[in-house]
Amino acid sequence: MKNRSGGILWGVVLIALGVIFIGNISGLWDFSLFFAGWWTLFILVPCLIGLIQHGPNAGNCGGLLVGALLLAAAQGWLSWQMMGKLILPLLLIVAGLALIFQNMFNRQARTVRSRHQGEIREYCAIFSGQKELYAQEEFKGADLTAVFGGIELDLRAAIIREDVTIQATSIFGGCDVWVPAGVKVKLSNTPIFGGAENKTNTVPAPDAPTIYINGFTLFGGLEVK
Repeated sequence: MKNRSGGILWGVVLIALGVIFIGNISGLWDFSLFFAGWWTLFILVPCLIGLIQHGPNAGNCGGLLVGALLLAAAQGWLSWQMMGKLILPLLLIVAGLALIFQNMFNRQARTVRSRHQGEIREYCAIFSGQKELYAQEEFKGADLTAVFGGIELDLRAAIIREDVTIQATSIFGGCDVWVPAGVKVKLSNTPIFGGAENKTNTVPAPDAPTIYINGFTLFGGLEVK
């Protein structure tokens, strides 16, 4: 349903552009798409559609914020100097809110996480690298934090008997997670100039345990393999 609604929204945008061009050609109106700051539409429109399609998150809200500031500066409503000063603190606020509230809408992951409170391990790499290998050891969940560094979590030989969660935060850094064959993976991510990718290609059994991976990437990356 979400993919379909996204296609409908993009279809409406394309139809509107076509109608505008036809009106200009036929002389019905004189509307120029190439106004000062028109290029900010390539930021604003996708973020607005993402906001409508998926709801608010740090990625689309941050994109709308940056796009609006750039448009305001291009239109002369805001000086470029002031815009440059505002972008970083506002992005930091958005990033902070995302870190605080990124789990609040994922009810299933919260339920799974609550079962293993006290058993979830924390790994942190700041200006450094860290590798963690689970060899025939039961895994109950983990919190990964990579700041200007990297974390590699190898679960290929881990024992996973029930659903677990992994919280991964990458700020100018990266997190790589290797999962065992035969488990389900559900990846969600809040990106701000970052990204996450699920590269797993196995077909798990219907009753296989699920690893819920919730990521936050600020100028960073998260890969699940």
